[in-house]
Amino acid sequence: MTDKVEIASNPNTPVELLTKLATDENDSVRWSVARNSNTPVEWLTKLATDKSKDVRSGVAANSNTPVAALTKLATDKDEVVRIAVARNSNTPVEALTKLATDKSNYVRSGVAANSNTPVEALTKLATDEYDSVRWSVAENSNTPVEWLTKLAADKSKDVRYGVAENSNTPVELLTKLAADKSIDVRYGVAGNSNTPVELLTKLAADKSKDVRYGVALNPNTPVEALTKLAADKSKDVRWSVARNSNTPVELLTKLAADKSTDVRYGVASNPNTPVEALTKLATDTDDYVRNAVAENSNTPVELLTKWEHEWDVIISTRQNGNLFHYSMNANTIDKDYILLHVFNEISLRLEKTHNKNEWQVQMSLSNSLEEYASTEFTHKSKKTDEDKVALEIINQIRIEANQLK
Repeated sequence: MTDKVEIASNPNTPVELLTKLATDENDSVRWSVARNSNTPVEWLTKLATDKSKDVRSGVAANSNTPVAALTKLATDKDEVVRIAVARNSNTPVEALTKLATDKSNYVRSGVAANSNTPVEALTKLATDEYDSVRWSVAENSNTPVEWLTKLAADKSKDVRYGVAENSNTPVELLTKLAADKSIDVRYGVAGNSNTPVELLTKLAADKSKDVRYGVALNPNTPVEALTKLAADKSKDVRWSVARNSNTPVELLTKLAADKSTDVRYGVASNPNTPVEALTKLATDTDDYVRNAVAENSNTPVELLTKWEHEWDVIISTRQNGNLFHYSMNANTIDKDYILLHVFNEISLRLEKTHNKNEWQVQMSLSNSLEEYASTEFTHKSKKTDEDKVALEIINQIRIEANQLK
């Protein structure tokens, strides 16, 4: 059954095969077809009336689903289907306006987050009783400045955080929010691409390491502030500096000798890291760091060729935009090496997200995985939720890694 689901999920699966799978008796297979970007419109329309709410929600979430089907699904009896319609970027304004008054706060939150929701509906949702709905309005790029101003004074720190991370929030509001008592709110300002240099410099000295972490990741942070943060007592902050695309070569070279493995990994992953520093990191005592060097687009081919005779692992590297695979005489995929890729995937997610709650979840998962790295957790009789998530990622990595053999 897993094979059918994978085929039904693959965007490269031929239409003829998708059409056949669309009538499969298993709900999961039909759900996968419903979500597939290659599924023909006529079959999305048919699946929109499927007996399974999961399948209908798949259709509701598909960006290719026609307006007529979305309009019908907007009145579906199941909440999960209406939530998907509310979040679909193709849902027509009329349907979004109607869903803005839905009895479910999750549906209203979906509407509030939709970039196509009209200002009139957003204005109404800005006074919703649920924090989650107002938060979504605060994050919406279409929310008028006057309502962002009102929401910046909201009693909920999550709502104020939404305003703080909105790229359309004016400088005056960001300046005010930069002094908010909530760390999350100041973190939102620190990561905002619209935050002025003067404010970033001020936040670089914030008492909270989370806020300084956000400043260190912001590509607009001035070199002077990055230089100060590169000497921060928190390794997480120094890691952010090491990953920042604006960090000068001199700082990257200095951080390449940092006592923290995470920081050195950040330098090894930065595409601006000079060849001299990468060459030094290529002999790092930690596999995690050396693998990052192998995947760095700036690592010279000569260095990679040298590794081919020294490492007994599979390394994926990118050179000049093309993916090169070095098999390095590997006969098996080492568990620790797979975990290193899991850590790398989490790091990339952390770098991209500005959602504090998601950041905490990912960091918790990362910490848990580091504990699992020294144990055979794949063989534990009772697995935690973190184990299950890790195993799903690792399983996918095994599949991809095996293709490199």
